[in-house]
Amino acid sequence: MISRLPQEIIDQISLCLDRDDLKRVLFLSRTFQRAAERASGVFASFAFKHHDPAERQDFLTKFTTHRFRFLRQVEIFTKFPPIDEATPIPCRESSEQLLEKDEAFTAQIMHAWATMRLVEAALDHGVGKAQIRVYAPTRIVEGDVCDHKRYSSWRVHLLDPEQLPQLNCVRALTVCDLADKDLEDNAYRSKLDLRATLDLAARCPNLEYLGCKVGADDWASTADPWVEHFMHDFPGCRRDTRNDFANAGRDVGLPASLKYVQLDFINATFDSVEEQRRPPPNLVYPHLFDSFSSSLRLLSSQLRRLDLHVMADDTLFWPRDDTMAPSWPNLEIFAVLFHSCSPSGKWYFQSPLGTGRDDESFVPAGPQSWPPLQDQEEDSEWCFESMDGTPNGLPAFRVVPIEGNLEPLLVGFVKATAKMPKLLEGWLWTPLSYHPYDMPEEEDAHISALYPEGEFGWGLMYSAPGAPISGGGCTATRELKWRVGPWRPAPELRNLSSKIGQEQILKRTCCSIDNLKFTADDPVEYAKAALYIGTTSLGPTSTQLSTISEPTPGATQTGTEGLSDLPTSTTTPTPGVAPSQEASSSGLGTGAKVGLGVGIPVGVLALAAIGAFFWMRRRKQSAGTKDVSELHAPPADNKAAVPPYRETAMNHQGAAVYRHEAPSPRVVAELPGSGEPHELPQQTKLGQ
Repeated sequence: MISRLPQEIIDQISLCLDRDDLKRVLFLSRTFQRAAERASGVFASFAFKHHDPAERQDFLTKFTTHRFRFLRQVEIFTKFPPIDEATPIPCRESSEQLLEKDEAFTAQIMHAWATMRLVEAALDHGVGKAQIRVYAPTRIVEGDVCDHKRYSSWRVHLLDPEQLPQLNCVRALTVCDLADKDLEDNAYRSKLDLRATLDLAARCPNLEYLGCKVGADDWASTADPWVEHFMHDFPGCRRDTRNDFANAGRDVGLPASLKYVQLDFINATFDSVEEQRRPPPNLVYPHLFDSFSSSLRLLSSQLRRLDLHVMADDTLFWPRDDTMAPSWPNLEIFAVLFHSCSPSGKWYFQSPLGTGRDDESFVPAGPQSWPPLQDQEEDSEWCFESMDGTPNGLPAFRVVPIEGNLEPLLVGFVKATAKMPKLLEGWLWTPLSYHPYDMPEEEDAHISALYPEGEFGWGLMYSAPGAPISGGGCTATRELKWRVGPWRPAPELRNLSSKIGQEQILKRTCCSIDNLKFTADDPVEYAKAALYIGTTSLGPTSTQLSTISEPTPGATQTGTEGLSDLPTSTTTPTPGVAPSQEASSSGLGTGAKVGLGVGIPVGVLALAAIGAFFWMRRRKQSAGTKDVSELHAPPADNKAAVPPYRETAMNHQGAAVYRHEAPSPRVVAELPGSGEPHELPQQTKLGQ
């Protein structure tokens, strides 16, 4: 009877079993064996760390079977050979050493890619659900060696990416810099070239989700001379990697299946705005606009969700040539965290008294804009310096918009969102800090009332009708909220912003996304859920299970091989259920004994699962549950009246806004204003 149950019922039964019972049901049938292996989660992940033949054989032995369908998470850790006092290399990296690093990284990526392709080709596997996370390389540096060997501003490149085999099984790809992971002792991160993200994505023809989280080491503090010397990011290297990404965006064809993109090029959000006095580099010259920003706009045209943390100019949203108006026919969620400085080196913000308004940028040129390729005379003077630190840190004072610099960015965002007929929610915001250390001219009672010390979020947020409201309910109108403190947009900008959502063609039901959090378990489901489903569970719950032990290739897998290393459950076993030692180790020859041990409880579970299955289906049919596709069906009359529009200025103090978007764990408050939230009058003048 049990062997005749549908596979779906067997899968549900296995999900209800503890780890000991999962080992026992392996004896019942092949369908139960597969269900138990899936439910255990042991075959759900694999990590490439050593990139040697033994690791490849481990992967092939484990997944060149039906188990490849269970694989969900693949991590690729890359590393360079360790360095210690006995390593005979110069202090500075030469061009030959940089090429060796590129070749080592490329070889490790090729090893993992080719290994997965071997299994995929052997099984003739179609579209899969694997998620790959590629980590930037690390290097172990031990002993009394120069710190120039620990920190490098040079980027690591992926060479000849077109030589990588295509992986049809990859559904999601994320590239990370390991800033959020605990490193080994004496391990140091390397910086990865930005275009590697696009090059890897191009080798995944069925990719749905693309993400990156890099840039944590690009914003070294200048408060300490040691940190500035060893850890600062050379402007030439930063400009080169942005140009590389822009070139890839123009030349590399991304998969047509790509729908969800989350690209965090800043990572350390508040660290990125710590330095506000020194001239920033001009990363655009000699061009008139930022090709990096425009390339991001081009790759977003067919997406459904786009989240960006980026230093960008107005071409991120709209081209300088108005004759070629872009469109985003499918974009539903559009969220942008922008750096408070533009790529051209122009600041978007100034102090309340105007400090920093006219600061000039500099153009990276000459050898000082890149790390030297040979040892320098002064290197020996720095080798044994130590970190000193500044008690109060650096002054942060840029909290008031510079209209001439910022308004083109705001106008571009508004014009772009007006061309998104399916837009549900859109954000444009930036993190601001106000700590005017050593700036007595800014210490004024009136200024302190408007801008108390702390971290803030500044920006605007659009919601289509049906967006959830805190406390319950949904919006009945199109809403645009200006979370900008005492500043007010010009009338022209406000009039332009009223066009957002006028071409709305979708029907949206009320939902909540308050509890959504990014999860590495399934970023595709996260992106989909954020569009239209409120839930606290974003995918299958991952359980911590030990590595599975594999049987000899070709052997019949009917016993407890492969689950023998599962931790013993702490649950007290039911009397009469646990099989004897003989029954547990003798395989199919003792199937009757095993059946006596687990048949009764499994049968009860089967009946319960069958009943629950039909009850849930009947309940779903009677309740008339709407299919997800209905949320995106156009209304009967696309020419219906445009939903009413409400524009408010949010001035209340202390609200934790945008906290779900900021990578920093700090609470981000709004800039305080002069009163409670209110509707903007029709004739509000700039600055009033």
